[in-house]
Amino acid sequence: MDTATNLNTATNRATDDFTAQDICATLSELDSDADHGLTTQQATERLRECGANEIEEHEEALWHRLFRRFWGPIPWMIEV
Repeated sequence: MDTATNLNTATNRATDDFTAQDICATLSELDSDADHGLTTQQATERLRECGANEIEEHEEALWHRLFRRFWGPIPWMIEV
């Protein structure tokens, strides 16, 4: 599912603030069940459509790591 589709789905919902809804409304909106959760098929389909629920790692540039080592109060005190 692309970003535009995700945004359209989000705007069609009654509210995106699930804390403002009761549990039954939230479960109904998310097409889930409180006792059994998602079926394997539903989980596989959501993984395929939305992707994994993870934060993308950001690699810090080598020049930035080197710069941080020599910029700050401790390196300045060593030089003085």
